[in-house]
Amino acid sequence: MKLAIIGNSSFGYLDRLAKHATARGAPTVFFDERPSNDVRTKLLLRLPPKAIVHRIGGIHIRQVCERILAGGFTHVLIVFAEVIGAEDIRRLTGC
Repeated sequence: MKLAIIGNSSFGYLDRLAKHATARGAPTVFFDERPSNDVRTKLLLRLPPKAIVHRIGGIHIRQVCERILAGGFTHVLIVFAEVIGAEDIRRLTGC
């Protein structure tokens, strides 16, 4: 099993989770779904309309998906996602 975790990097929780899972024998990598963690980007991602969110984060999340698909990950855990959309999830699952 090789696990990818996608979420936002609030306080480093998910990064630490990935490190602990790897230490226990499940190779795990954390991918931040936000293109940047500066205040401006965080505000833009939380403001309506959602078209802005998908425009700002779309390129970044597509690159994350490509890295996951190319990296041979067998499982993906999405935690409190703000940017990833249904089409990205379908792409990751092959549906």
